[in-house]
Amino acid sequence: MKVNLLERNKETGRLYRGRKQVYSRALYYGLCRDLTGMSLEAIGNTLGQDHATALHAITKTYNNFLLWNEVEYIRACDLIKDDIDKNNRVKYVEDLIRQNIRLQRENNELKKRAYVLPNRSDNNNANANI
Repeated sequence: MKVNLLERNKETGRLYRGRKQVYSRALYYGLCRDLTGMSLEAIGNTLGQDHATALHAITKTYNNFLLWNEVEYIRACDLIKDDIDKNNRVKYVEDLIRQNIRLQRENNELKKRAYVLPNRSDNNNANANI
């Protein structure tokens, strides 16, 4: 199961709220809470959300996967937890979060650069002055 947690609606710019996206983000938030000592604010910030969003996803969705018999998400959660060596759980997830934050910063920097590209006529004028 692959889901882009940060995929946004092109019209509204908001994160998609389809079941797969919501449940996948809840799984992400829940695993971060279970496997790291990070605050809810820090966990939410990794996906550009606030602490209340992370808390809501954990309490209203992640904690109800068993009740709702969401087998696919329960199995994914179990597989992820099993794959992570007990001694490296915190390091593994925090490394993923740091990588996510780094990639978000790089993406934002690239977006800024894309908007600041020099005008072609400016280059021609600069070459004419040489």
